[in-house]
Amino acid sequence: MNLEFENGRSYSVDITHNISGFLVSYQKIGFDDLGLEKTDVEFLLRRITKIASILEVKPSQFLLELVSGYSAAACHVDKHGIVHLVLPIDIVKNHIALPSRGIDDDYLIYHELMHAKDVLEGKDISSGFININEDFKEYLSGFLRDFSIEGRLEKSAKPHYPKQQAIENVYNCLLEEFEIGNIDEKTMRLLSKGIIAELCELTWGKELSHDETCDLVKRALGET
Repeated sequence: MNLEFENGRSYSVDITHNISGFLVSYQKIGFDDLGLEKTDVEFLLRRITKIASILEVKPSQFLLELVSGYSAAACHVDKHGIVHLVLPIDIVKNHIALPSRGIDDDYLIYHELMHAKDVLEGKDISSGFININEDFKEYLSGFLRDFSIEGRLEKSAKPHYPKQQAIENVYNCLLEEFEIGNIDEKTMRLLSKGIIAELCELTWGKELSHDETCDLVKRALGET
C-alpha cells in the first residue's frame, strides 16, 4: 500500500493480512516463522479499537505494522486519513506483548494514537519519514508534540511519562544524535537540558498547532 503525506517522504507498506477491519503488515521471518494466525492478534486489535474509541480517533483505515520488539513505535497519518500504526512486539507462548516502557501495557497505543488524533483533527500536519539532516526543525518539533501529548494524557489520567522523565528522554535522544554526528556542536549547545525543560513547560498538556511548535523550535535555535 502506498502512503502519501503533506510533509516528509512518502513510502509503501506490504500488507500481509486483513483482520477485523485492520490491514496488517507482519513478516513472520522476524518472529521465528510463527504465523500471525497462531497468536492472539485479535485481542490486540480489540485493545487498539477500544483506545481509539476512548481518544475519538477516527481514521479512514487502520494499517497496523507489527515489528520486532527492538524497533521503535511510530504513527503516521497519510493525506487520505489512513493511520499507519507501527508497534514493536514480542511474542511469548503465542501471546503478543507490547513494551510497557515501565508505565503501562497500553502506553504505546495511547501515545501513538494521540499523534493520529492531532493530525486527523488538524492540529498537526500529515508527515511521512523525516530526515534529521534535511529538516532538523521538523524533527525537533516532533519532540514538542510529544510533550504536548504526554501532558494531555496526564490531564485525562491516561498512561503517560512523568514530565521529568519525558525531558530526560528527549535530551538523551538529542545526545545520541549528536554523538553519531547528526547534530552539530553549536546546535547541541543551544539545546541544553535547561532549554529542553523550558520547551517542555511551554508545551506540556497544551493544544498546539503545527505552526506553534515550529515557532517555538525557531526561537530555541535563535532564528527569531
